[in-house]
Amino acid sequence: MSYNVDEIYNNIEGTPRAVIYARCSTQKEVQLNAIETQEKELIEECKQKKWEIVDIYKENISGTTSDRDEYQRLLQDIGELDKFQIIVIKD
Repeated sequence: MSYNVDEIYNNIEGTPRAVIYARCSTQKEVQLNAIETQEKELIEECKQKKWEIVDIYKENISGTTSDRDEYQRLLQDIGELDKFQIIVIKD
């Protein structure tokens, strides 16, 4: 199954609601600063696109494990109808 992202985005009624997921893989101080920078950049992107930010998920845990509290919370929140339509992440 394929999706046309533009078509989906254009069918959102009202102001799109977004969540931000910011993560870095280590607890090193350099990385801790990186997560704050990442969060600021993603917030700015949402502002530019006029998306309402309804939640921010942040963690400093390796992506090689699914045992991440904020990741698990995000997965649970995906199940909540109408909480958000967009997940904003930095690759």
